[in-house]
Amino acid sequence: MRKLNALSLAAAALAVFFAPYTVLAVSLGHDDRPAVEEKPDQKTLNRLAEAVEKNPNDVSARCELGACYDQLALPDLAREQYKAAIQAAPNNPHLWMLRVKQELKAGRSEVAMHLIESAHDRFADDPEVLFWYGNYFAAKSKIDDAAFAYNMALQKNADIEGLRAALGEVCLDKMRYGDALNLANQEIKLHPQFWLAYKVKAFALMGLRRPEEALIPLRVAYANYPSKAMVARTYARACMWCGLYQEALTPALMFLNCSSNLTSNDLVAKQMVLAVLEHLPKSLVEKELPALSASVQKIKPNAAYYFALGDTLDHVDLNDLAISQYYAGLQMEPNFARGLFRLGKDFEQERRDYKAALMLYAQANHLAPQDPEIASYFLRLGRRYKNRDNDLAWQLKDSMQPSIPSVIPFDVKINAK
Repeated sequence: MRKLNALSLAAAALAVFFAPYTVLAVSLGHDDRPAVEEKPDQKTLNRLAEAVEKNPNDVSARCELGACYDQLALPDLAREQYKAAIQAAPNNPHLWMLRVKQELKAGRSEVAMHLIESAHDRFADDPEVLFWYGNYFAAKSKIDDAAFAYNMALQKNADIEGLRAALGEVCLDKMRYGDALNLANQEIKLHPQFWLAYKVKAFALMGLRRPEEALIPLRVAYANYPSKAMVARTYARACMWCGLYQEALTPALMFLNCSSNLTSNDLVAKQMVLAVLEHLPKSLVEKELPALSASVQKIKPNAAYYFALGDTLDHVDLNDLAISQYYAGLQMEPNFARGLFRLGKDFEQERRDYKAALMLYAQANHLAPQDPEIASYFLRLGRRYKNRDNDLAWQLKDSMQPSIPSVIPFDVKINAK
């Protein structure tokens, strides 16, 4: 079981290397050319299917047909064509790598890993196979083995797209930032649309403490990989180092979104957002944050993000914004006890709507009776609420800051008595 879990984790990691790649239809031989990016029409499909039917060993037609199926989101049909192409030309390593990329695109990472192993057994000297063999090792955190495979591939074919960026990632892991920067620059010069190279360049520049220079490649990397936590975090950090707190807000929110879950808090992410908010005018945050928060959620929906952000906003006294975030989170996760509790605290302490707060505490306590903090707030407010007419100190305090009636836009199943 342990071995299987390790394999699954490595397979998932391998999929990251596929991000900059697409499975292209190619004609084999000297006239390799990418397929047209538009979705193929029925006439094209019929032509290719007829060519395959007439000649089952027409490898070029099978690859083109497989790519067409990929473009039409028919991965199983694409897989059949790539498998048949390999059967027709088993000694062509390029076909094996097309199949690897197709399996990754379809989400079958473990199958892709086994294919890479098999391809390396057959074509140990092929540069493209060596490149993907390096990716395989990198996914399993065998960095030295990955570096060896990458360097062998580089000696055999220096023009493979992504190879220098992958080797640059290895250099980053070993904190060889100057080497990583050189490799990234070479990759960008050769393949300017290989976006992963910009991430390597940016991380290398950050390692060299050159955040101003890192900003440009970070903007490119974030635009293409916004949901990668480390890209968002590094971009936000570079902006903060350069005093660009308004620009830092969006990637800081994305980092919080990527790192938040319902069972634990990422204090680093929350502290980063908090540091950004403390350097921005409240009026600007109140104006800009709702739209920024919504855009982050469109990229990667995550209810836990709303609760983490609401808690952070409470720390800088942006309580109305915090309440709106709790509302949004509870629309997605209506039975999240800590979310109900935090909203109840804002209703009690900021809006002084004690009835609404007590209802929320009651529901939170019902959902998480083992949580001592929720139980304490629920019991304390319940006792005080019953004696509110005789509590002169409470009445005096409330007269100085009247309550704001609140509307709870979701069902609370337990009403306070």
